[in-house]
Amino acid sequence: MKQTKKTKTVEDSVLMKMTLDEVLKKKGISGYKFAEKLGVKPHALTPTRKPGYNPKLTTLLKWCIQLDCDINELFEYEGYTPKHKKETKKD
Repeated sequence: MKQTKKTKTVEDSVLMKMTLDEVLKKKGISGYKFAEKLGVKPHALTPTRKPGYNPKLTTLLKWCIQLDCDINELFEYEGYTPKHKKETKKD
């Protein structure tokens, strides 16, 4: 009979806040004008205002090019939380 060993893995979770609206305000650009520069409809930017929005890196790079800003300006660090994954069985 084989013995099984249970292991727990921890996934680190870094909490970040999207600051796109703040950057737009600082640059004096409306959400409408920004959407126009990106070639999208204004409502396409609505998800960016919701907590937990996780854009693709290519999207962030497009934003940075249009806003002439660094990618770090688009986020604010809010903290760190360890997150446990469910147990896995190893033989």
